[in-house]
Amino acid sequence: MTTRIHDLRAALTGATYIGLTATGNTVTVRAINLMAGTAEVDRAEFLAAVANELDVIITPRTDLPEVTSTNAGGLRAIHGPTGSEATIRAGDTAADVHSLALCYLAIAEHLDENAVDEAQVNALARLVAAETNGTHIAATDLARRLIQAGVRMDGAK
Repeated sequence: MTTRIHDLRAALTGATYIGLTATGNTVTVRAINLMAGTAEVDRAEFLAAVANELDVIITPRTDLPEVTSTNAGGLRAIHGPTGSEATIRAGDTAADVHSLALCYLAIAEHLDENAVDEAQVNALARLVAAETNGTHIAATDLARRLIQAGVRMDGAK
């Protein structure tokens, strides 16, 4: 199947459009009634370009978990190696669930953009343990030792 993207300015003059056809890992882009011809590009590269140029998030349907019914008439989806579960109640509309999904997606994007480097956390924890050596130490003394060791706070005044 080919998805056609029509050129609205040329709607009165002919069937000018861009045709997209995906076969396996290849996307074929055809320009009809234009000077350009056909270009075949890798599907992942094409989707990455679309996501980048349009500032959108693209999730293949194959990445979506299976949806099952609950005993209470709701729906459940279990996803990921940790078995994360999402459940909705009977009566929730598609719009309700879509809105909730956008909230989760926003949180996921925030976590991706503000990821904590666990190697840094572990290194700092080892430094704190070494500096305190199991003793009670004043916060300012510990802070001073951490600064001397190279720890920096962004935007410190």
